[in-house]
Amino acid sequence: VKGWIAAWKPMRVAVFQSAIYVASLESARQIAVFEVGGEARQVQVLPNPALSAISTSMKGVMAMQKAIELGADAVIVTRMGSECERVARERGVKVVIVKEGTKVSDALRGIH
Repeated sequence: VKGWIAAWKPMRVAVFQSAIYVASLESARQIAVFEVGGEARQVQVLPNPALSAISTSMKGVMAMQKAIELGADAVIVTRMGSECERVARERGVKVVIVKEGTKVSDALRGIH
């Protein structure tokens, strides 16, 4: 039991957000990274690289790759394309899709 407790770590969740609301991979203003283990604690916020992408077809993939680089175990978005879902699945990242207008705080409550 001691080893299990020492090995436990909070889940890292990347939330694609604009203001206080969850957004899509392509349109989110920023990526906020939270550590979730009981309470959600924000540990990092950075601009969404998709917003400066030249290629519109790669915006979502760029955003997903950034979340993976940040060590996300899960991502929360309002929508994403099939290519992004494939990238997430291949990397073992859980995808949580919420409806438009969902507050970040509400979306984080549903993460386990």
